[in-house]
Amino acid sequence: METSHQSKGSDGTGALVFGILSLLIPYLGLILGIVAVVMASGVSTGMAKGGKITGIIGIVFNALMVLLFATGAFFLFTF
Repeated sequence: METSHQSKGSDGTGALVFGILSLLIPYLGLILGIVAVVMASGVSTGMAKGGKITGIIGIVFNALMVLLFATGAFFLFTF
C-alpha cells in the first residue's frame, strides 16, 4: 500500500528527472520542462524544487532555441 509521502517523493524525483532531461534534449525539452513544472507543483520536497527550477530553465532555453531557429529560417528564406 502506497502512502501519500511515497507518491510525493516519486513526483519530486520524476520532476527532477524531467527537468534535467529538458536541459539535455533540444526542442523536445520544451515539453519535458512543462511536464517537470507540472509534476513539481504541489510538492514541497527538495527534489521537486530542483525539478521545478531545472524545468523552468529548460523551458526558457528551449523556447529561445525555437525562436532563434524560426527567425534564422525566416531570414534565410527571405533574402
